[in-house]
Amino acid sequence: MSARPISPTTLSDDAHAQVRDAAVRIRMRMARTAEDIVEIGRDLIRVKDLLGHGNFLPWIKDEFGMSKESALNFMRVAEQFGENVTVTNLPPTVLYALAAPSTPDEVKDEIIDRAKAGAKVTSADVLDLKRQVKEAKAAVAEERGLRQAIESRSHEVMAERDQAASENTLLKSQIQQLKQRAPQAAPAAQPASPPAAPQPKPVDTTLEALRALWRSAGPATRQAFLADVTDG
Repeated sequence: MSARPISPTTLSDDAHAQVRDAAVRIRMRMARTAEDIVEIGRDLIRVKDLLGHGNFLPWIKDEFGMSKESALNFMRVAEQFGENVTVTNLPPTVLYALAAPSTPDEVKDEIIDRAKAGAKVTSADVLDLKRQVKEAKAAVAEERGLRQAIESRSHEVMAERDQAASENTLLKSQIQQLKQRAPQAAPAAQPASPPAAPQPKPVDTTLEALRALWRSAGPATRQAFLADVTDG
């Protein structure tokens, strides 16, 4: 399939030749080894610059049935890893994952270091490292926020303490002034003592003894006692 005419951009013969040559190379490299991915990305970057705004996406669709995201994957890999020979050992899926805008530099460095050491890495490894880095950054951010909150509250407590101390000093001063202005008060009258409770009368022990004898005496004794008292 030949490239459809590019409009409205007018290309020179040399530019047309470069575009055609790039299309041929891209088709030959669609097997997508790591080296091919880098070269495809480089060609796509060149063609994008040559075609001008608005013509690149129709061109990749007509020539290769390629989506915008696929083209971006190729170009990102070429831009980021074009000069790094280590990436030739990485699978295409790993390259795309590494080149994604959401992949932090520390993840890229770690994966490339593993590849240099001869380790086999996958796109799952990239995703796992990205998750770990994200969680670590979130933990650091949470700790930083907590520390800032503690420091802020500490400053508030110190300000409240200083204000309380100031108010206490002022209150003491006002009390002292009132004491100095107040007249000397007369000694307070002592409250009247309550009336003394009546003392119980002393118990007549003799009478109590007689009453006890009377209660314990039998009927005959009581009758004889009454008769004697009556006769007397």
